[in-house]
Amino acid sequence: MIQLSEYVVKSLLCGLAFWGLYKLLAEKLLSYDYQRRYIVFSSFFTLIFPFIRISVLNNLLTRGEFIFSIDIPALIFRGDVPGGAGISSVEKLLSGETSIVFRLFLAVSLLYLLYILAQIAFLFLLHKKGDVSRVNELEVIINPRVKSPFSFFRWIFLKPGMNKNEIEQVICHESSHINRGHSLDILAMSAIKIFQWFNPFVFLLGKSLSSLHEYQADSDVLRKGYRLEDYQQLILSLQFGISPLLANRLNNSLTIKRLLQMKKSATKRNSVTGMILLSAGTLILLFFISVTGNSKTRSIVKEKLTPGTETSVQVASSSSDTTNQEREVPFLMVEQKPKFQGGDENTFTQWVYSQLKFPKEAKDKGIQGKITVSFMVKKDGSVSDVKVLRGVHELLDKETVRVISSSPKWTPGKEKGEVVNVRYNFPIIFQLK
Repeated sequence: MIQLSEYVVKSLLCGLAFWGLYKLLAEKLLSYDYQRRYIVFSSFFTLIFPFIRISVLNNLLTRGEFIFSIDIPALIFRGDVPGGAGISSVEKLLSGETSIVFRLFLAVSLLYLLYILAQIAFLFLLHKKGDVSRVNELEVIINPRVKSPFSFFRWIFLKPGMNKNEIEQVICHESSHINRGHSLDILAMSAIKIFQWFNPFVFLLGKSLSSLHEYQADSDVLRKGYRLEDYQQLILSLQFGISPLLANRLNNSLTIKRLLQMKKSATKRNSVTGMILLSAGTLILLFFISVTGNSKTRSIVKEKLTPGTETSVQVASSSSDTTNQEREVPFLMVEQKPKFQGGDENTFTQWVYSQLKFPKEAKDKGIQGKITVSFMVKKDGSVSDVKVLRGVHELLDKETVRVISSSPKWTPGKEKGEVVNVRYNFPIIFQLK
């Protein structure tokens, strides 16, 4: 389970990268339509990229195979509880200091959601209380509470007192928003902001998206044959009006200079080079944010656990002999996951929780931290190839490997009806006060 602080940091990095790519490449090399798509999709990727885990194990270098594995939610094991008992990450999330931060995050998200719903309710109220007429398939609503024209899906809101020529230009402008589906863009960005309210780069992308909407709509108006000077005058006269943030707004901070630039670049074509660079940048960012594991290997350390038994602890290091290892089947998601004692990986997490002991020496020395373990559930259901991908200290690493290695047999996983080996990644957080 990704930690909230980790999610926030990775989201900020994604937002910064996508915003930088937009300013450096997309804004200069792509058409308005492609810029729109880039902004919406990059904002969505900023939301989900931190959740993606792509595990690259030693197999990538030694055998040329790309192994995808299943991530088990993190287990937090507390060493300051009598008897060495621990608590799961879910319980930790709902108790103590972490709960305060997480609940604050959710509270702000809820407030933003309520704000969006209030905006939508306000639009429905304006529609209900206004003077409604139809123009083709669109509804035109005149309401004294409207200070500047705007549209929301197939509704066009106008203020009273506008002359016929102004109304024609405004309807032409707002029809462009409607026909191009700009309201859907705005709702999508608003939904993303519910969980990205802390990310200034998402809001910067959203602001650029609103400007793009206006560029497109203004270009459509000018192509209809309206005089540039008349249209500029209309924009300036409406510049100081107020309209809902969820709406497509005619007065969206456009200046005469922008209108002139827009007229020159309305037919800008896409650059193939720009599209390739943006795609490459997105893929690089995905791997930078999502790839876990370490391609190095250290020597194998053997430790006597109990009389007659021993285990191997393999930690991040230089190279390892994988020639005798059984080949793992690479796949994104196994069709039928392995089962542990009739349950899933959560059942296994509970079992590990019941078996772990916080080493006394580690407690005394104040050693704590997050260990990421990789293990394979083989075709016969046994657990093997236990590796510490990211260790903290030999004491905690060995205790983790001891418990994972002693796992009872699983019911093996299947892919296309065939029993296969499945690799898991399992983070365990040893935590003191």
